[in-house]
Amino acid sequence: MKRISQILILLMLISLSQIVTVHSLENGGYPYANAAKCGYGEKCEVDEWAMYKRQCTSYAAFKADQQIGNFHNAMVGPNGKKGLFGNGGNWDENAKFIGFEVSTSPKKHTVFSIPPFANGAGKVGHVGFVEEVLDNNKFKLSEYNWNGGDRSYNTRTATANSNYSFISFETNACKPPSNGDWIINNECNLSGAHIAKNNVRITKNGRLNLLPQSSLRIDFTSKQITLESGGKINISNSAKISK
Repeated sequence: MKRISQILILLMLISLSQIVTVHSLENGGYPYANAAKCGYGEKCEVDEWAMYKRQCTSYAAFKADQQIGNFHNAMVGPNGKKGLFGNGGNWDENAKFIGFEVSTSPKKHTVFSIPPFANGAGKVGHVGFVEEVLDNNKFKLSEYNWNGGDRSYNTRTATANSNYSFISFETNACKPPSNGDWIINNECNLSGAHIAKNNVRITKNGRLNLLPQSSLRIDFTSKQITLESGGKINISNSAKISK
């Protein structure tokens, strides 16, 4: 009898584990799928990214945060500027303003933004996530709050047109090489803590962006940072370069 009870308990645990996993997949992994629904004009719960839970912007913030780890509605971007993402239709302009790459072509694992009343969006626009790019400018997407404002997870296939903007939150990661001088010829977004073991040279087309909470150490008694005409260094408020 004891053996049968143990087997039953084990089967129950396995079953519960499967239910949790399925629930996560059915909602794209979004952590607030069970938050209280709220209508337009009502007081909604605010998520950790300063968005309203179960809105399209909250889901897009969740996906962006998975990529950069420090997403926030009022975040400082790669160029050191601070903006506000706000409604879905504002995301592309704000992303551009604070230094993220924005394009008109669909790209896997980017956040798309469409303006108000375009391609089925409502009066505040819409945002979602590109899961996969198909042929002929079509792409598979995931989103929240699309079907008549149902505050639920949804997937579908869409075709990109002039109304769509695609925001890349995957920063152009870079770091000092283990040997030789570090020569920066293009946009370089530094995150985390790093040590430059040799000289750093930023060419006329180079730009070194120290993202929030990042740091670069260099021994200035024997090494140097050379900034050519046209080259730039942008240091976020919470980042630093030190000896």
